[in-house]
Amino acid sequence: MIDLLYIDDNPNDAQLLFRTLEKQQITSKYFLLKDGEEALEFFFGQLNDNNPLPMPKIVLLDIKLPKVTGFEVLQKLKSDHTTKKIPVIIFTSSNERQDLELAYQLGANSYLVKPDKYQKLKELVQYLGKYWLDLNEI
Repeated sequence: MIDLLYIDDNPNDAQLLFRTLEKQQITSKYFLLKDGEEALEFFFGQLNDNNPLPMPKIVLLDIKLPKVTGFEVLQKLKSDHTTKKIPVIIFTSSNERQDLELAYQLGANSYLVKPDKYQKLKELVQYLGKYWLDLNEI
C-alpha cells in the first residue's frame, strides 16, 4: 500500500517533502511521479496490467506540471469511477485565486500552498499526515 503519491516535477520539493515525512515519522510509504503524463499512466495505464500497483491513500498534486497539467490530472481522477474517491490535495506554489477556485471546481479535496520556509513545511506536513493518514477514514 502506498500512503502518499506525490506528483511534482521539482525534485528539490519532493526531496524536502520526503525527508520531512521520514523525520516526522509520518510515513515511509510514498511514491513520486514527475509529470502529469506519468500520473495518468500510473492510474489508468495499469488498469490493463495483471499486476496493478496499489492505489494510494492520498495524492499530493502540483498544478504546474509538464506534458499534462495538474488540473488535467485532477479532472481525470475525479471523473473516473476507479479513482474519484481518492483524496487529492493540491500542493502548489500558486496562491492565485483562479487556481484555487478551479481546483475545487474540478473536485480537489484540499488546496495547500507550499510554504517557503522549512519550519512551516514541517508543521504543514505534521498536520497533513495527522489528518489525512491517521484521522481520515478511507
